[in-house]
Amino acid sequence: IETPAALFGAFIGGVGGGLLWTAQGSYFTKAAEIHAQQKPRQHVDDSTSLFAGIFAFIYLTEEVILRSLSTALISYGMRWSAVFGTYTAVAVISALGMLGIRNYHNEGDTNNEETSTDDRRSLIWHKATATIRLLHQDAKMKYMIGLNAVFGFAAAFITSYVNGNVVRVVLDDEESKYVGILAALTSAVAALCSLLFGFASQRIGKGPV
Repeated sequence: IETPAALFGAFIGGVGGGLLWTAQGSYFTKAAEIHAQQKPRQHVDDSTSLFAGIFAFIYLTEEVILRSLSTALISYGMRWSAVFGTYTAVAVISALGMLGIRNYHNEGDTNNEETSTDDRRSLIWHKATATIRLLHQDAKMKYMIGLNAVFGFAAAFITSYVNGNVVRVVLDDEESKYVGILAALTSAVAALCSLLFGFASQRIGKGPV
């Protein structure tokens, strides 16, 4: 039953993550635009850089805490079922928390009664093909493909093989209690750097890309 459960969890996580990150991008952009409007001398790119650093810091800090939590719980004698039960509770609470976020008004909302069916279909198609159009229109995007591919492979390799096999042998860790704290180190470095670079971009800019 472990394999079907793992595959089902991976499927739900992949679909949910894809939808969530796509929606988060639109919400993030809208928030940055409104923030820039409140700052007369601030460009929207500056607000985007600042928000990106703050968001990444909060997100990765939570990741550090949750990953370290597994080490703490296992060290206190709890089973892995309790660890994953805790993670499930956190996920449910987080999903419910989404009901309380600010709902920015979208002037292009397809719920408008005056919007025709053809216009709605056109808007849906426009959003669905946004990534492909961005790849075609922005010369920088094609250079990001390799970076994302390497990151995806490295993350999967570290999570599945290094944490599952190498750590257990090197640290003589049969219960995998140190996996959480070791995985948290990567997130901690990323969290700190994202915050520092976010504020640094406010002072020195991003530079030409």
